[in-house]
Amino acid sequence: MYEIALVWPELLSGQEDSSVLVDQPSVGYEAWWAWLLSTELFEELQRGGCGALFVHTTEGLTYEQIEWTSPAALLEALERLRALVSGDGPFAERALSEYESFAKLEVRSGASLTNFLADLDVIAAMARWTAARGKNKVTFQINF
Repeated sequence: MYEIALVWPELLSGQEDSSVLVDQPSVGYEAWWAWLLSTELFEELQRGGCGALFVHTTEGLTYEQIEWTSPAALLEALERLRALVSGDGPFAERALSEYESFAKLEVRSGASLTNFLADLDVIAAMARWTAARGKNKVTFQINF
């Protein structure tokens, strides 16, 4: 199971208490994170302006290895991804097919697009939550 939070430098360095994350919205389904970490569409997503979605840290990375983005850039990337998967082209078909293969591991009802977009909404809420706290440099912290 993945535990994901949107974190900022002061939190990772211990200058701020991580208990604040209890109030942060979170995606409760692994399909989104499994898809993002495993997608074969990485290059296309990067070219499509979705690179901010891939910034992360995890156990074993040094501070210098962490990639950062802003909540605003994350929101822009989410809107670009929303447009890409909501279209009728081959990219949308491939992305949703990949996502569905991960979602089958979970008990979720409804269409893949509906679930995918709902996950995007939660990630957008994470970015807005972080921005509302004055944080302008963030990354996803992924714990396995």
